[in-house]
Amino acid sequence: MKNKQILFYYCFLIALFITVSGILSSQNSSQLLFQLLFLPVTLYFCYSVLVQIIDKKTSLLPSPKINRRAIIITSVFFIFLFVMSFLAVVKKPINNKKTAPKIVLTPSPKSEKFSYVILKEEFKTDKINIRQIPSTSGKIVSTMESKRQYQIVAKQDSWYQILIDSKSRGFVSDKFVEIKQ
Repeated sequence: MKNKQILFYYCFLIALFITVSGILSSQNSSQLLFQLLFLPVTLYFCYSVLVQIIDKKTSLLPSPKINRRAIIITSVFFIFLFVMSFLAVVKKPINNKKTAPKIVLTPSPKSEKFSYVILKEEFKTDKINIRQIPSTSGKIVSTMESKRQYQIVAKQDSWYQILIDSKSRGFVSDKFVEIKQ
């Protein structure tokens, strides 16, 4: 009988913990409603524990005789939990929209002059590859034309990233090109 009482009190404490922590951590009304579904289990345990404490009974089941004090205390506890859960949901702001930080672009005070690359004189007759990545193992996306200027986008190590056309970019090694303003 002692083990059953220990198990009963353990279940009471777990039910109480689940209900209180669930209600206090609810962030919206649907979560609160889900937590309130578990509330009758907690109330049953509360009522049964109070009946045992008040009547000093050893039985795990509430007596057939309705104990008014146990019902009143359980009802007050239920109202307290309900009010606390309602206040917890009302106080939390509901903000499901995540806004991206605003980026403010400021124009550069000086006019930009673009830099260009052209093939060095000694490579004008060769086919110089424009690659997808800055590496000789990168996929070849185009070849440089001998008389054309290519706008520089960036420099990475010994490679220039250049504009091939309005939609595509590529990399060319700095040993094949020279910079023009």
